[in-house]
Amino acid sequence: MGKKEQERMWDAETHRIYDDTYAKTYK
Repeated sequence: MGKKEQERMWDAETHRIYDDTYAKTYK
């Protein structure tokens, strides 16, 4: 139960961190 939801949350967090890193790298 909730495995897909957990993965989705983890994905969102990962993408947020990735976007943050990307923004810092390419500013």
